[in-house]
Parts: sequence; C-alpha cells; structure tokens
Amino acid sequence: MAAGEVPEVLRRGHDARPLRDRLRGRGHLPPTHLKDFYIDGFNTVERNAILKEKYPGKFILNGRFDPREAEEGLKAFEDSIKRCDLKGVKLYTAEWMGNSKRWSLKDDWAKRYLENSEELGVTNIHVHKGPTIWPFNRDAFDVADVDDAATEFPNLTSSSSTWDFLGWRTSAGWRFKRPTSTPGSR
Repeated sequence: MAAGEVPEVLRRGHDARPLRDRLRGRGHLPPTHLKDFYIDGFNTVERNAILKEKYPGKFILNGRFDPREAEEGLKAFEDSIKRCDLKGVKLYTAEWMGNSKRWSLKDDWAKRYLENSEELGVTNIHVHKGPTIWPFNRDAFDVADVDDAATEFPNLTSSSSTWDFLGWRTSAGWRFKRPTSTPGSR
C-alpha cells in the first residue's frame, strides 16, 4: 500500500456502494500507533486524517500521546491537535516502546500532556487498559491512574475500557467527569 492510500477494506467493506453513501452517522477514528510492531504504525493519526479529509463530516478523529516520547512527542502532539482539530485522544498505556512495556497517567510527562490537552481544548480522554502482548503484565490493566488523572484534571472527561483477560479485571466502558459542585450545594 502506498503512503497516504486508504486500504480497500476501509473503502468498500462488504458493500459495493462507496463509503460516503453508506455512512449514516459519524464514526470515531481512534489511532493505534504500534510502531514497535508495524513499520508505519497500525492506524496512525495521519492515516486516519486521510479518511476524515476524504469523507468530511463522517468521522471524528482522535489523537494520541505517549509520555515516554517526552518533549519531542509533546511537540508532535501539539502539532497534530492544531493540524487535525482534535477534541479527544485514545491512549494505550500498555503499548510497547523499546524495552518499556507500559506507562501510567501518574507519570510526570503524562501530566504535562494532560495539561496541554486541557489548554488546547482536547477534553475527551479515553484510556484503553488492555493487555500487553507478552508477557501479560497485570499492572497494565490497573485503572487507578485514570482515577488519579480525573481527580487532578476535573475539566477533562475521562473514560476507560479494560479487556478482561484471564479474569484479572473488568471495568469496561465506565465514564465519569468529576462534579464541579460539592454535595448539597445545588
């Protein structure tokens, strides 16, 4: 597949009609970076942006960040927010990067990314707490860091989904936004 080309399965699926004629609502395009496993990544923000541009009004493009990319990643994240008009991110805390098998929203760099998200209007934070590839690292499923981030960044809407693998943890699809008022103040 040439750079910038949309795969056939995304253009047609099982329906012969063009994609623009089949979409009724709006789809979300969450990126799955996975550059340690795929030369050009799996479905990157850039690749998803091609679909969003080709089918205006049909897709909501989400961004991504990984605090292990530090300052360089923060700059790239800010650029993608501006270039793609991002309003949300999908985060994979169990994504591998070199020798690192996971990261946490408690990390100092993660907090810097969340601060920038808030400042630049990216308010929807979806955290995928799925399995590492191998070894299956139980820590990667722990959602406590999502609660800590939601407490520290009350203006962000957070959601988390986990994959119940080997019965370790189940908390799929819960969403929350910290209340801005205290109990009894209404």
